[in-house]
Amino acid sequence: MEIPHASALNPTTAITIEAWLYLFNGSGCVSLLGKNWIQAYWLGVCESRLRFYARGSGSARDSTGTVPLGQWVHVAVTHDGSRQKFFIDGELAGDFDMGPGPLTTSTAPVNIGSDAAFRYTPRGAMHEVRLWSIARTQAAIQGDRLTRLTSPRSGLVAVWPLDTDARDALGGHPGSLVGGARFGSGLELPCDPSYWIATAASISGAGGSQWATDVALFNPATQPATARLYLLPRDGDNGDVVPLSRTVPAGQVLTLPDVVRVTFGQTGLAGAIQICADRPLVVTSRTYTREGGKTYGFGALATRRESAIAPDQTRHIADIRESTTTTSGFRTNLGLTNVSKATVTVTVTLILADGTTLPERTYTVKPWSHIQRNRIVRDFTAADVTGAVLAIRPSGGSVIGYAAVVDNSTNDSTYLEALY
Repeated sequence: MEIPHASALNPTTAITIEAWLYLFNGSGCVSLLGKNWIQAYWLGVCESRLRFYARGSGSARDSTGTVPLGQWVHVAVTHDGSRQKFFIDGELAGDFDMGPGPLTTSTAPVNIGSDAAFRYTPRGAMHEVRLWSIARTQAAIQGDRLTRLTSPRSGLVAVWPLDTDARDALGGHPGSLVGGARFGSGLELPCDPSYWIATAASISGAGGSQWATDVALFNPATQPATARLYLLPRDGDNGDVVPLSRTVPAGQVLTLPDVVRVTFGQTGLAGAIQICADRPLVVTSRTYTREGGKTYGFGALATRRESAIAPDQTRHIADIRESTTTTSGFRTNLGLTNVSKATVTVTVTLILADGTTLPERTYTVKPWSHIQRNRIVRDFTAADVTGAVLAIRPSGGSVIGYAAVVDNSTNDSTYLEALY
């Protein structure tokens, strides 16, 4: 993307550049944002490390920390006219004394994903690119890296969201698209750390079961954490879901019993829950049914977004079992949770205990949504099955796949996630 030259795009006393970045390849050098690296500033990635020129050719420094691949990460660089600092996901990743002096300037256009003198474009995606004429503090960078900026702030020159077009959210410095780049890549929006509870419910089920889900969030840090909770109902397109916000005290557990009914105020509903936090948490859930004063169910550790099944990757769930009778033996329900903003097609194959592979089935999961195929074995065969394996392969986005193997006589269940 190219933004025409303007004097405001040439900070001379201090600068901060921020961006969300999703890289598929860290080798070589690629341009993230530049105004001609030979004359002025340039931010890129070289061999998985951030590199920044503040004063043209010869002024480069590399971050000490590396940029992770295959996931969204927030990167930033600051220069106050003397010290240059790098930040990766809000954490300091390099601090250099550059000596006093002004930042150099250029009349070249600003390029995002390129540079007038170094047109090597990253393979991946960028989001919410910000240019400041001040050197922001670490606390300031951490404070709003998960927030979209849409109005003026002191020192903020431009914000390019890069979601649907080449606009500047502040209005002053719109750009134009160059080459084969496109908006709406199908990659999920930034949310890190991101935790997914693949199944949550307040709903009636088979055999008289009444399902509910408890959630617990533990904050091991010495500072409070803010968590945004998104309830993602089954079978819908959940791209516009509005989250609820909760604070998790430092060193404590926030317990949310019967979370769908009590926290979200919903009944007769099943789906998934996504949790976005501003610092790492330990997130667990328990889904269960009641029989009098007793409960039967399963506990699960929330799944991180990067642990989901990637597009065209195959993972398996073993020990699949199902009986033709509904009063004894077991039934298996297959759940698929889409952790992408694109519709995903999932191919599922059932491999019997003797190695026989039954014809595959395909299922469609809408953006940020969840589906559950009850008695999944019946999609493949009418026979009793034990010791079978489900093979799961998504296309077009990433999913979490799990099986709930339920005892028909008690409704007690076991949670099996596709991990291998």
